[in-house]
Formats: sequence, structure tokens, C-alpha cells
Amino acid sequence: MKTDRSILLAFLAIILIGLTACSGSGGDPVTAKVFVNGTAMSANTKAVSDISFASADIKVDGTTITDQLRPVGIIDSATGEAAEDPNINSGTNNVEFEAEVPVTDTTVIYEVQPKAGFVFDEWEIMRWKLVNDHRDNWRSMIVEIKEAIAGDSQTITIRPELIQYIRPEFDRGAYVDFEAEEGGDGSSGKPFDSISSAISFIKNETRYDDDEFTLKIRGTSAQSIDLTSLSSGSGYWDDDLEVELKILGGYDEDWNLSGDNRTEITSIKLPSINRGIEMEIELEFRNITFDELNLSDIFGNSNMRDDDDDEIEIDFRNCIVDTLTGASNQIVNGLVVKKLADNTSNVTFVNSDAPYGDGNKYYHSVIRGDFIGAIDGKNNIVVAVAPDGTPSGNGNDNYYNASFGEDYKDSSLEKLICTAAPLSEDSISGLDDDDILEEDIEGRERYLSDEEDGDDDDDDRSPVRAIRVSYGPYEYKPIDD
Repeated sequence: MKTDRSILLAFLAIILIGLTACSGSGGDPVTAKVFVNGTAMSANTKAVSDISFASADIKVDGTTITDQLRPVGIIDSATGEAAEDPNINSGTNNVEFEAEVPVTDTTVIYEVQPKAGFVFDEWEIMRWKLVNDHRDNWRSMIVEIKEAIAGDSQTITIRPELIQYIRPEFDRGAYVDFEAEEGGDGSSGKPFDSISSAISFIKNETRYDDDEFTLKIRGTSAQSIDLTSLSSGSGYWDDDLEVELKILGGYDEDWNLSGDNRTEITSIKLPSINRGIEMEIELEFRNITFDELNLSDIFGNSNMRDDDDDEIEIDFRNCIVDTLTGASNQIVNGLVVKKLADNTSNVTFVNSDAPYGDGNKYYHSVIRGDFIGAIDGKNNIVVAVAPDGTPSGNGNDNYYNASFGEDYKDSSLEKLICTAAPLSEDSISGLDDDDILEEDIEGRERYLSDEEDGDDDDDDRSPVRAIRVSYGPYEYKPIDD
């Protein structure tokens, strides 16, 4: 039987089209816009064209694109946006770089590999850009992004269209694994085996601006942190007016956050400072366990608290201490406290889990105790009987429940406790760090009563009025819902 040639050709064409559509290529290429935040470096000249990205190697679907990154400008810490700056110098931190990369797959593998001397901090969601580009569906997109970047993994899978709305951020610093082999270079692949090795490295590394420094620690093994070698005259503290030191623990073998695991720190010592130098020091601890923490002695013999010209800020995120001492007259944020030392008074707890003490203040905290009197503060979960004798319910701006135990971290309780009124930035007297109220114990965002909702089409955005937030330190109602 003779086959009609035109019918055969048409049939073959249909097969070819189907094969093309089902291929792994994903169809026509799309452009993935890549933005990163890190340190600029110039090998030879001061020309912007000679500036390269120094913090990490960036890979999209296995292809290294680091050489394609070009500087945009220095990031404004207030807005998060980068302003064009033709005078970016070698060694400048917080510089935004960008590149456009053609990709064909519907999802791509996005990987960051920090170089020695740098650590990957987090994936920042550029929310302002996402809202501006997608006014109608940005909420669903942000949920998808959060799922992709969960755990701060250094390798994620994401749709190429969404890459432009996340920005990996890198700090000057080092990776530390107390069980690593000797001779590491401080990179994620070859971490230092001790804190002292990391400190020796940063003292001898002079190419960069070291105002911001981060130690990222793997595992739960205990070790002390001794920074006394970074004394004035060592080359690190000489001309710095502002120092930000972050100590991040609880990471697993792939440098992902590993659930409730925390790294144990036995003691902390900071260097002595010559009194002729004005300093602003910010310390941040994440996912750390302390057997005993003395806030008065944490600065060793620096005597920094005696000088009105100096500012010191200690911030905790998801940290635990068995016994907290030296906390009188302090603001404590993001800390789970098992026991307060005797005679502790006038402590302000924010985003914390702490024992009740008459005279202390509590905001967005869990308060525990056999007998709890009047509570100074708002938006707390009180694990005790309410003053009027009822075992549970709302009263005096707090949520009472005698049987909560550790279950207050369970998201199934959202409907019960996600009814608190947002606080304003000036709710806490003496509070210098605005982020304390804007974030929960794990760094998730929380609405403030004087915050703009960002849902209006015009520039005159109205304050949030009907929004509710969660009682206690854990925020269950995402700011983007």
C-alpha cells in the first residue's frame, strides 16, 4: 500500500515538535539577573572597570559567573538598595554586584562558594523590588522564595525568574570546625580548627576593611572565644570607630542550619581598649549555648561601660544560657534563660524565654515562674495562672496558659496566640536597636504598629492598623501574608 508522503512528513513534524518540547532544555533561554552583596577588590588600578567581586565564587547551573559580575554601588543600610558609586575602592564592603545570565531550565541550581577570608551570611529577599515588579502576586512569590532559601543553604534550587529578588550576602570572616584537620584556610571547604586560628588569620589579613567580621561555627562541641589578642595596636582596632562581630553556631556538615542544634561556648573574652579611642561595638550571637553568661564580665578588662562616648550592643538570636548573671539594668534580646542569678533586677527581656522577676520588663517573651505577679510589658506568653485566677486567656496585653510548656513553638497554635497588637519602635525606653522589635527570636520579620503596609499604589502609604502579630518570641504570622 502506498503512503501519502505529505501525511508522513506532517506526522514526523509533530513527533519532532513533541521531542523538542519534552527535552531537558526547558525551551527558549531566559535571563537570570543575579545580584550579590560582598567585598570589592582591585588588583592593579582604581578604575571601576577593574573592580571584581572578592567574596565568593557564584555558580548558576554549574557555570561559574563570578567574572561576569560588575559593581553597581554601595548598599544603603537603611533602605537595602545600592546607589551608583563610581568611586568604589578595593576592599570596600557591602558593595552590590550584578550580572545577567542566560538559562534554559525551568529551575536552576544557584550555588555560592565563599573564598577564604569570607563567609556566607544569608539570602536576603529584596522585598521592595519584588513588590514594585509584581504588585498583584508578590505574596505568593515570596512564599516560593522562602521555601527555596530555607536553612540558609549555600546551594539552592529556584526558578530563574526569582533569582533577581534574592541577594546572597557575604561578610569578612572565617569558618570554624573544632573537629577539622589542622592547616585549614578558613574557607567552608577547609575550616579552621580553632577560634585562635581564625583570629590569627584576620590579624594578618590587611587587604580589606575589617569593621564587620563573622565567625561561622560547625557542630556542637564546646570551646572558648578569646579575642584579647585583638588589642589596640594589633592592627585591627587602631583606627576603627565601629566594629561588628557576629558569632554564628549550630551548622551541620554542609553548613546548613541544623534544627535546634547549637554550638556551646564556654567563655568569652574581649580585648582591652586604650581609653583614647572611641569605639562602637556590636556583638551578635546566633544559635549558641552558654553554661553561664556574665554580661558584666563579657568585655573582660575593657571597662568600656564606664565611658559615655562608647556604645556597646550585645544581641542574641536563638541562644540558650543556663545561668544569666550581670544582667541588671540591661536589655536582653533573643535569649532562652533557664535561671537568673540572685539579686538580678531591672532587666528588659525582648523576644526571650525567661523566669519572672518583680521589676523586670518583658516584651514578646515567654515568662515562667511558680508565682507571677504584675507584669510590666506587653505581648508575652505567660506560662502560669493569670492574676485573676483563670488558667488561660488574654489579660493585661498578655496571653496566659499554664500548660504551654515548650509547645508555644508549635505553629498549630497560631490561631490561639496570633492576636496581639503590634508595638511601636519607641515602646521600649533606651532601645537603640530598631531590629529588636522588627524581628523575632529567629530573625523572622514582625510588624510594628507604626510600620507602612506597602499595599497602596501611591507613595503615601498608610500605617498598619488591622494587622495582628503573635504573642511570645516566635512570630507565626509572616509579615508578607
